[in-house]
Amino acid sequence: MSIKDLVTKIILRISVVLLPLSVGFIAVAVTLLMLLKLELPRFTVATVGILSGAFLWYAGFAMLKRVRFFFSATFLFLTGVLFLLIDLGVCPVRF
Repeated sequence: MSIKDLVTKIILRISVVLLPLSVGFIAVAVTLLMLLKLELPRFTVATVGILSGAFLWYAGFAMLKRVRFFFSATFLFLTGVLFLLIDLGVCPVRF
């Protein structure tokens, strides 16, 4: 087994858990922020979104013809950037 095959296998195993977990976390966090007066520590949602999006984007490049990785990576990355801008005060949006 070559190194590339091993890395691809590890990325696929991690992404199987990371993809639904991170998208679910973002969806639940946004819902709770909008419905309740829940305050998460600053940059929590942004960090999870950007890091998960970056990892899934890399997984999409490592494995050819994996459109689900690119879609979820784009969603997570853009959501993370939006929450980063909100946490920095650039977008004055209040939940």
